[in-house]
Amino acid sequence: MFKNWEISFLAAAFGSFLFSNALWFNVIPTANPHESGIYVGHWVSSIIGLMTFLKLMTLRSSR
Repeated sequence: MFKNWEISFLAAAFGSFLFSNALWFNVIPTANPHESGIYVGHWVSSIIGLMTFLKLMTLRSSR
């Protein structure tokens, strides 16, 4: 179903999601917790987008 590299990307995205929530709810104290949480929250979509791009490139090259 999932290859090892895809699982790594999904784990990184999930870790980023958890880190973003920890910042947002001030579990990890920062000067601006909401802004920091939003910034890190954007990493999730970037990681998933990169994974999708790489998957499409591997599918295209296997033809």
